[in-house]
Order: sequence, then structure tokens, then C-alpha cells
Amino acid sequence: MIIRKQQISVFKGDQRERFHHGLAAKLRVVFPDRLEKVDNAALLGTIRDLHRRADAFNVKSHVAVGQFVALGLLAGPSFHQRLAVQRFLRAPGMKGDQKMRLLLNYIQFHAERAD
Repeated sequence: MIIRKQQISVFKGDQRERFHHGLAAKLRVVFPDRLEKVDNAALLGTIRDLHRRADAFNVKSHVAVGQFVALGLLAGPSFHQRLAVQRFLRAPGMKGDQKMRLLLNYIQFHAERAD
């Protein structure tokens, strides 16, 4: 049996789409007020767009991509364009998934101090 690159690409696309649908369902549970007026097509479009942006920063795991998408929904889809965030996400020395974990820890720390 020979598996062609095109077949692998189709499989990965299907897998990615299933991930997006699952993430959309989870986000609706976590952020019901923020997403109540957003239809499924728009939410999936935002998730797809933010996932592509996460790819550009080498954010790969489902957890880290979910965090990136959640930040995009909370802080705005262009949060990653802020200069400090850009510098951090593009800095060498750490994987994108590790950077997302640190970024969320930083945000949580400062949110707790603000309360």
C-alpha cells in the first residue's frame, strides 16, 4: 500500500478541521457570553485564521493553539501584532508551545495582581 503526499495532506486537513470544530465547542462552553452572538461559521473562520497565525510562530500542540485562539478571542485577533508580543513570540531559544505557556502565566500573574 502506497500513501501519497496528497492523501496525507487531505488527512491532515480533515484532522485539523475536526480539531477546529472541537475547539469551537469548548470555547462556547468557556466563553458563553462573549460567543453567544457569534455564529458557527464566523467562529470557525476566526479559529482557522488564528490557527494559521499560530503556525507562523511555531505554536503546534492542540493545547497551545487553543491558548493562542483564546487569546485572540479575548484580546482581539491581532493581539500577536503588538510589538512586545511579536518580539516574544519570534525570539529564538524556546519552542512556540513553551512561549504560549509563559505568556499565559505572565497574563495570569498580572491579572491577579490587578485584582
